[in-house]
Amino acid sequence: FMGTLIFSTTGRYGDAIFQLLDATKTLRDVSQYIEPLLLEQVALYFIQRTPPNPRKYAFYLILTAHAYHNHHLKRYAIRCYQIARTLFEDDVRSWQAIRDHLNVNTARVIHNTGDVIQACGILKTALLELSKSLPVEKQRSILKETASVMQTIVNTSDQLTEAQTELV
Repeated sequence: FMGTLIFSTTGRYGDAIFQLLDATKTLRDVSQYIEPLLLEQVALYFIQRTPPNPRKYAFYLILTAHAYHNHHLKRYAIRCYQIARTLFEDDVRSWQAIRDHLNVNTARVIHNTGDVIQACGILKTALLELSKSLPVEKQRSILKETASVMQTIVNTSDQLTEAQTELV
């Protein structure tokens, strides 16, 4: 890791990225928590490069969020997903599939933490962006996730009114 530190302080982020990715593959078996930390550092190096590469930054944030989620670190996964979502939400040129993936997975993780109202708001975004050009399986996945959140809301009727306002 000393080489990575030297590369990053001298502005050689590309070399630091490759070294961290190699370390991620090597150390994955040693500690389950090292992988998401190294992936998050790789993401940061992509935004610190000259010129910055926000798409690769977002891509590695998504990988990091997935790794955090796999290690049951949901708060960190949500943070990474939310940052990646902000990078893609205003970009009309961005891939719809990425935005759908981010919306559905962010909502799923947030729903699993018990915040159904916030999950409902994110799924509303996914439903509004639902495109007829998406494959039927993808549309079905988004609708299934929304139905799951709505079922939770119906089962806990004290949140029903608040969720209805969020969806309208």
